[in-house]
Amino acid sequence: MHRIGNALWLDPGDPAVREHVVNVVRDIVERYPVAGIVLDDYFYPYPSRSYPKGSFPDRPFYARYGGNTDLGDWRRENINKLIRQLHDAIKGARPDVLFGVSPFGIYRKGYPANVTVELDQYQDLYADPVAWLRNGWVDYLSPQLYWRDKSAQSFSALLEWWRSPVVNPHEIPIYPSIAIDRLGGSYGWPTSEIALQLDIELSIKPRSSGGFILWSVGPLLENKKGVALVVARER
Repeated sequence: MHRIGNALWLDPGDPAVREHVVNVVRDIVERYPVAGIVLDDYFYPYPSRSYPKGSFPDRPFYARYGGNTDLGDWRRENINKLIRQLHDAIKGARPDVLFGVSPFGIYRKGYPANVTVELDQYQDLYADPVAWLRNGWVDYLSPQLYWRDKSAQSFSALLEWWRSPVVNPHEIPIYPSIAIDRLGGSYGWPTSEIALQLDIELSIKPRSSGGFILWSVGPLLENKKGVALVVARER
């Protein structure tokens, strides 16, 4: 475990850490009637002022387990192993439980070419959600598409990319995470933006079983700017 800023961070390069996470999730699935498991987007830390890119203190594990592998490739493989092990443990315990991940909404710079982003999750977070889709290690994916449509990170362009056959050849369900919390704060989105994104989700094929995730539940319970009525109407 490493201290990064004000957080304690389990090191995915340590096989004992991956085993611990798998055991915790297996225990949840075996003891509670959950319908599914979802991981959020935290794998390696996001670069920040308190955490410069490349400063994760995992060199002892890399020296022990990395072999001749590139450091970035080794870190991505650590996460791939964790995702694969979680999938196998969940399905081994209860095959009906769904397993998914909600990764950062843009795969990496240039993917797709018509959006712009500073963060490269492949290089910065060492997460490779495209590999998870192509290998069938997840039952669904919910990329965090927390941007307005027709912006530099267009919601529709990103959802089309995630649902495209090149990225997602097995048509694993892509449930976009939609940021209804941006109705408030400094963003001040209009409710019409949420209505538009819900319409887009319905229209972009292949939709498989379709669906979405709302972040977060607060504005929905509050019915901020009438969003609860929009969600009910649009569905």
